[in-house]
Amino acid sequence: MINGYDFPEISYFIQGNDFTGSNGENFRYRLSKQEDDLKAYIWYEDVCFDSAENTVEESFEVSNDGLVKAIEWILAQKK
Repeated sequence: MINGYDFPEISYFIQGNDFTGSNGENFRYRLSKQEDDLKAYIWYEDVCFDSAENTVEESFEVSNDGLVKAIEWILAQKK
């Protein structure tokens, strides 16, 4: 648990799984491994990732430290 949120361990992403979540009505996030990066996405729309028009993304290394940094980045984007 990080900052009160439950996120999967890094092995979840290494196996090719995506993780999405939300907080409130208009804050959505997604974490996924893409090639050699762990990608974090956020958007401020009440729609799924595929329908979101304005996503913001950041890349992190695929490691435990990278996962912690990605989660901290996601939580820092919450308005």
